[in-house]
Amino acid sequence: IPIPFVLASVVINPTNDDDHTDLIQNAIDTVSNLLIDNRGFRGAVLLKAGDYKVNRTLTVSSSGVVIRGEGSAKVDGTTITYTATKTSNLFEVDNNGDRPREISGSRQRIVNDYVPVGSKRFAVNNASTFNPGDQVTVEMTTNQQWINDMSNMGQWGWKNENYQLKFRRQIIKVDIENGLITIDAPIVQTIEAKYGGGDIYKYTFNDEITNVGFEGLRLISAYVSETDENHGWIGISARRLKNGWIRQVTGLHFGFGLINLATYCKQVTVEDCAMLDHKSIITGGRRYSFNIDDSENILMQRCFTSDGRHDFVSGSQTPGPNVFVDCLVENAYSDIGPHHRYATGQLYDNVKGKEINAQNRQGSGTGHGWAGAQIMFWNCEADIICDAPNGAMNWAVGTVGSKSKGNAEEPFGIWSSHNRPVVPRSLYYKQLAERLGLDGLHQITLPKQQTGERIWNELSSWKGDGLFLDPLVAFLDPNTFPQPSIPIKIYGIIRKLQIMDMKFTSLWSKLSGSGTVLFENETNLLTKVTFGDSGTYKLQLTVNSEIKTETVTLEVDVNNSQCREESKDVFVMKKNKNKKKLKTCRWLQLRNPSLKSRICKYSVYYSDGFGPAQNVCKITCKACDKCYENPRSKFVIAMVRDVPKYMTCGRLATKKTVRIEHACKKEIPNSEYGTPRETCPSTCSVDSCENKN
Repeated sequence: IPIPFVLASVVINPTNDDDHTDLIQNAIDTVSNLLIDNRGFRGAVLLKAGDYKVNRTLTVSSSGVVIRGEGSAKVDGTTITYTATKTSNLFEVDNNGDRPREISGSRQRIVNDYVPVGSKRFAVNNASTFNPGDQVTVEMTTNQQWINDMSNMGQWGWKNENYQLKFRRQIIKVDIENGLITIDAPIVQTIEAKYGGGDIYKYTFNDEITNVGFEGLRLISAYVSETDENHGWIGISARRLKNGWIRQVTGLHFGFGLINLATYCKQVTVEDCAMLDHKSIITGGRRYSFNIDDSENILMQRCFTSDGRHDFVSGSQTPGPNVFVDCLVENAYSDIGPHHRYATGQLYDNVKGKEINAQNRQGSGTGHGWAGAQIMFWNCEADIICDAPNGAMNWAVGTVGSKSKGNAEEPFGIWSSHNRPVVPRSLYYKQLAERLGLDGLHQITLPKQQTGERIWNELSSWKGDGLFLDPLVAFLDPNTFPQPSIPIKIYGIIRKLQIMDMKFTSLWSKLSGSGTVLFENETNLLTKVTFGDSGTYKLQLTVNSEIKTETVTLEVDVNNSQCREESKDVFVMKKNKNKKKLKTCRWLQLRNPSLKSRICKYSVYYSDGFGPAQNVCKITCKACDKCYENPRSKFVIAMVRDVPKYMTCGRLATKKTVRIEHACKKEIPNSEYGTPRETCPSTCSVDSCENKN
């Protein structure tokens, strides 16, 4: 997951010249001609801090090239001023290449009558033509009935032959015997036989550009008036880019926006970026600060924009999934959301702005019609329209702001917990943790994001001036439970890119704590640490470079040494009343976080000596505290006609004190569940446990 850091192959220093176009383009071309290394990179062009002027578009047309400055700060950063006097883009990633091409003879019909949104598996006529690893297109082959049933989109110029919705995926499993194909990511549009069904086929994409990044830059378009349109239009425009990134980049005054990902981009991350103070006429086709068009698997996080129109937005038939998370808009002239002609599979997660809409835009523009489907607004704050197309759905969950219908008077989508934000705070980060583990989550988020608090105030204060929040981050391996004498991993991440370009030293040290602390290698950012005794410790990571010393502290709670767990220890899961299933703690450790959490909540006992995961795999289940109890754990509260009646710890905790004391004294014999005192030690105040949960 982490965005890679690529060492500089060419270094540029600012000069007193009036123009630096050739200087920068020649450096890009030099790196473009280097050999690609085993990570897929040729090298980086490093623009040292200072001011540069460019009068025509700079082009990156080769894979493996990174353009890096020394920060987006107003002072002491790397600033490029675009002085062109015509509508044009400062940076373009493009090779004027071909589009993805279908491999002849590979197309197979999807034979299911109905494949719902979220599916990753479906049946085809002949699965033997596919193999795991194949790059494929899943295509919804829409018919005229689909156009008609979508509130008659034909009246706005929609034709079904122009709406064959395509989603690029990779095959991960083929079941030839049953004709089943499994793909890597869910489909975000229902495939129905009555609306034309769908196909799957292999494709080649020879002109794809990969592993290109932009980082640590401040990009400015020169202009002559507030409504000037003969100047820089887009800061960074990319086509055919896969596995790319744009981070820590700020743009000012561009007429369209900072970032435009168009025409077959895939798997691109945009983070810690800002677009400020557009200069243009305020009308259609302008001020799209962060735009996704015909591109998929795009993540935009921790971004800020002001004075735009459609700030976090997508274009016609943009395929999903695409995500905007933890973003802020100020002084907007129009709305956020899918803009026109049926974008699919988008998540707007903790996005705040003036308006956020998913609606039938009818004849707006040149016949926008339905802007999008399978659009989720999660814990957003704005005035919101969330309507639903026929045969599809949009959602507004935990949103704060007015609830309105669009002008087309379409039915509402699904609204839940309106004006009451929900848990988890971020749907995207929750799902990411379930897919890749908490360590994956820590690699891409900041400590503030992990606390459950919004970061809108911080984004508003920042406004793209330099690095957003932490220059240095430290965290403990989230899959471990600290114990004395057992080594655990600790991580340090340097986010200030300028440090990474220099010679730097790093050092872990102990600030406080009652016992000894031993580091496997205190000079490595990633190392292991061993604590000599239980208690609370504070560690410090110090990074020294030519420009500055950065420090960060890490607090670690080390539990008592009596909490032990062996990988081979066996616990029991119960699938039904007549069958038990035994598993080891090692097996549990390897499950994804969501499944692990569910299994740790099981509270089944057996008289043959096997207990539940939470009692056997205490470290994995994070249940080492002697007062630990699971609110969902069950115990037997009574026998009714020889049939046990159960209660959970969570339910018991809601009772009056007298009833809790009475229940905790019960010890009804049962082979499957423990007594109340064993199961709910905190609620029952066993051994001085006083409602610690």
